[in-house]
Amino acid sequence: MSATTKKNILILDDDKNIGRLLELILQTSRFAVTRATNVEKALKRIQGKIPEIIISDIMLQNETGFDLYWKLQKSPETNSIPFIFISAYPDQNIAGREKISNHGIAKSVFLAKLFSPQTLLQAIENVIGEDT
Repeated sequence: MSATTKKNILILDDDKNIGRLLELILQTSRFAVTRATNVEKALKRIQGKIPEIIISDIMLQNETGFDLYWKLQKSPETNSIPFIFISAYPDQNIAGREKISNHGIAKSVFLAKLFSPQTLLQAIENVIGEDT
């Protein structure tokens, strides 16, 4: 991937250490990365530049990654952005996961935290349909 064709990825995670680790993994794989620690900041970043994919923690301090997903579904400019949801507690989010999976507009993948960089890059490839 050349510097002019870098895919832009938004990371939404309120744990700054995890956000930074994800950023390093993705930058090493030649992605352009923007980070946010809450839904409001993520929406502002998206207004500035719509990402090709969003990697979002599900459980945040005041809102969830699902809240961002549903807010973006209201606009034709953002309703097809693929999501990779990550969670340390995937079994606690089954109802929200099923609702999004059944919605079917934007592609979505769910990963349990402590995934490998290779698993993350494979998930990105699956939702954007390109080799990373």
